[in-house]
Amino acid sequence: KETLRTHILPRLKIGEKELEYVPSSKVLGVVLDDQLNFEGHAKATLKACWYEWHRLSHQTTRKRGLNTSALSILFKTAVLTKLMYASPVWLHSHLGTFKKFISKALLKMTGSQFFPPRALSEILTYLPPLDLNLEMNTIKFVLKCINDSGNMSGLIFQLEATPEHRYYGHIIAVKKYLQYAQQQDST
Repeated sequence: KETLRTHILPRLKIGEKELEYVPSSKVLGVVLDDQLNFEGHAKATLKACWYEWHRLSHQTTRKRGLNTSALSILFKTAVLTKLMYASPVWLHSHLGTFKKFISKALLKMTGSQFFPPRALSEILTYLPPLDLNLEMNTIKFVLKCINDSGNMSGLIFQLEATPEHRYYGHIIAVKKYLQYAQQQDST
């Protein structure tokens, strides 16, 4: 496995201070690693989500404590916001990392003893599947970029010419929708 350490990297200086290469760094709350695979960020997010969920729900049982609705609201407010932060950047390749966590949280929220069908649990808790949440966030991100008058709209134009990019399908779909909506408004 190649890392920064296996390459001979140029020495960088700012003023008289030499910069040190590190295997990972946290920028705006997202852990960037030297491979840009976001594994460290996914693990740290999973740990933070487990901690927060345990803190909120550890004294709730099927017979006492918070009901399904209250647990669902707390989960969405305190846990899902941590999980979905910057998700269009890193979560696409790490959805499987959170499968067990989401299953356990749904089990606790519904008060079930055994795992009911996941779709039923998601309906009971008003919690869409994680991949659907991610798609919604990605489309919101693309819309913000398209409507930005600065550098982000330029980035969208570059990505639009790159069919293999993960946002390509989203960009095309959003642009088609915006054209359709504009035609509907003009008629």
